Amino acid sequence: MASKKSKITKIIIAIAVTTIISAVALFIASHSTYCKYNDWWIVENSIENVRSRYGEFDRGRYGDYNCDGNFGNKGGTVGYFLYKDNRMVMPSHLPYYYWVQYNSDGIVEKVFVDTLPGG
Repeated sequence: MASKKSKITKIIIAIAVTTIISAVALFIASHSTYCKYNDWWIVENSIENVRSRYGEFDRGRYGDYNCDGNFGNKGGTVGYFLYKDNRMVMPSHLPYYYWVQYNSDGIVEKVFVDTLPGG
Protein backbone atom coordinates (compact mmCIF):
# COMPACT_ATOMS: atom_id res chain seq x y z
CA MET A 1 0.00 0.00 0.00
CA ALA A 2 2.81 2.40 0.76
CA SER A 3 4.17 2.14 -2.77
CA LYS A 4 0.79 3.06 -4.31
CA LYS A 5 0.54 6.11 -2.06
CA SER A 6 4.13 7.02 -2.93
CA LYS A 7 3.40 6.83 -6.68
CA ILE A 8 0.34 9.07 -6.33
CA THR A 9 2.37 11.58 -4.33
CA LYS A 10 5.09 11.61 -6.98
CA ILE A 11 2.51 12.14 -9.73
CA ILE A 12 0.90 15.05 -7.84
CA ILE A 13 4.30 16.64 -7.25
CA ALA A 14 5.23 16.22 -10.94
CA ILE A 15 1.96 17.85 -12.03
CA ALA A 16 2.45 20.74 -9.59
CA VAL A 17 6.04 21.35 -10.72
CA THR A 18 5.02 21.23 -14.39
CA THR A 19 2.18 23.70 -13.75
CA ILE A 20 4.47 26.12 -11.92
CA ILE A 21 7.16 25.94 -14.61
CA SER A 22 4.54 26.48 -17.34
CA ALA A 23 3.07 29.50 -15.53
CA VAL A 24 6.51 31.07 -15.07
CA ALA A 25 7.39 30.43 -18.73
CA LEU A 26 4.15 32.07 -19.92
CA PHE A 27 4.73 35.09 -17.70
CA ILE A 28 8.29 35.53 -18.96
CA ALA A 29 7.17 35.17 -22.58
CA SER A 30 4.28 37.64 -22.24
CA HIS A 31 6.38 40.20 -20.33
CA SER A 32 9.56 39.79 -22.38
CA THR A 33 10.26 43.49 -22.94
CA TYR A 34 9.83 44.54 -19.29
CA CYS A 35 8.37 42.63 -16.35
CA LYS A 36 5.76 45.28 -15.44
CA TYR A 37 4.05 45.41 -18.84
CA ASN A 38 2.25 42.56 -20.64
CA ASP A 39 3.46 42.84 -24.24
CA TRP A 40 0.90 40.35 -25.53
CA TRP A 41 -1.96 42.42 -24.13
CA ILE A 42 -0.56 45.77 -25.23
CA VAL A 43 0.31 44.94 -28.87
CA GLU A 44 -2.77 45.15 -31.13
CA ASN A 45 -4.80 46.84 -28.38
CA SER A 46 -5.91 50.48 -28.51
CA ILE A 47 -3.67 53.15 -27.04
CA GLU A 48 -6.58 54.36 -24.89
CA ASN A 49 -6.93 50.89 -23.33
CA VAL A 50 -3.21 50.84 -22.58
CA ARG A 51 -3.42 54.22 -20.89
CA SER A 52 -6.46 53.22 -18.85
CA ARG A 53 -4.77 50.01 -17.66
CA TYR A 54 -1.24 51.29 -16.96
CA GLY A 55 -1.83 55.00 -16.32
CA GLU A 56 -0.72 58.20 -17.98
CA PHE A 57 2.34 58.11 -20.18
CA ASP A 58 5.46 59.83 -18.91
CA ARG A 59 6.80 60.93 -22.24
CA GLY A 60 5.91 61.37 -25.91
CA ARG A 61 8.58 60.55 -28.45
CA TYR A 62 7.05 61.07 -31.89
CA GLY A 63 3.64 62.07 -33.12
CA ASP A 64 0.88 64.24 -31.72
CA TYR A 65 0.88 63.08 -28.10
CA ASN A 66 1.99 65.86 -25.75
CA CYS A 67 1.27 64.11 -22.43
CA ASP A 68 -1.92 66.15 -22.12
CA GLY A 69 -4.13 63.11 -22.66
CA ASN A 70 -4.90 63.69 -26.33
CA PHE A 71 -3.80 61.34 -29.07
CA GLY A 72 -3.53 62.74 -32.57
CA ASN A 73 -4.65 60.98 -35.71
CA LYS A 74 -1.12 60.53 -37.10
CA GLY A 75 0.04 57.87 -34.68
CA GLY A 76 3.16 58.14 -32.59
CA THR A 77 5.25 56.71 -29.80
CA VAL A 78 4.70 57.25 -26.09
CA GLY A 79 6.54 55.83 -23.12
CA TYR A 80 6.63 54.91 -19.48
CA PHE A 81 9.78 55.74 -17.52
CA LEU A 82 11.58 52.58 -16.34
CA TYR A 83 14.92 53.49 -14.81
CA LYS A 84 18.03 55.62 -15.12
CA ASP A 85 21.23 53.76 -16.00
CA ASN A 86 23.44 54.25 -12.95
CA ARG A 87 25.43 51.02 -13.09
CA MET A 88 28.72 50.83 -11.25
CA VAL A 89 30.70 50.02 -14.39
CA MET A 90 30.45 52.47 -17.29
CA PRO A 91 27.04 54.03 -16.52
CA SER A 92 25.42 56.10 -19.23
CA HIS A 93 23.15 58.02 -16.79
CA LEU A 94 20.46 57.96 -19.47
CA PRO A 95 16.78 57.40 -18.67
CA TYR A 96 15.22 54.29 -20.20
CA TYR A 97 11.59 54.13 -21.26
CA TYR A 98 9.12 51.42 -22.22
CA TRP A 99 8.00 52.80 -25.58
CA VAL A 100 4.58 52.03 -27.09
CA GLN A 101 4.30 52.73 -30.82
CA TYR A 102 0.77 53.16 -32.19
CA ASN A 103 -0.63 53.83 -35.66
CA SER A 104 -3.05 56.48 -36.94
CA ASP A 105 -6.03 54.33 -35.88
CA GLY A 106 -4.77 54.29 -32.27
CA ILE A 107 -3.77 50.61 -32.37
CA VAL A 108 -0.46 49.62 -30.80
CA GLU A 109 1.93 48.09 -33.32
CA LYS A 110 5.16 47.68 -31.37
CA VAL A 111 6.72 47.92 -27.90
CA PHE A 112 10.40 48.32 -27.03
CA VAL A 113 12.79 49.65 -24.38
CA ASP A 114 15.10 52.49 -25.37
CA THR A 115 16.49 55.84 -24.28
CA LEU A 116 15.28 59.20 -25.49
CA PRO A 117 16.03 60.09 -29.12
CA GLY A 118 19.61 61.28 -29.47
CA GLY A 119 20.64 59.52 -26.24
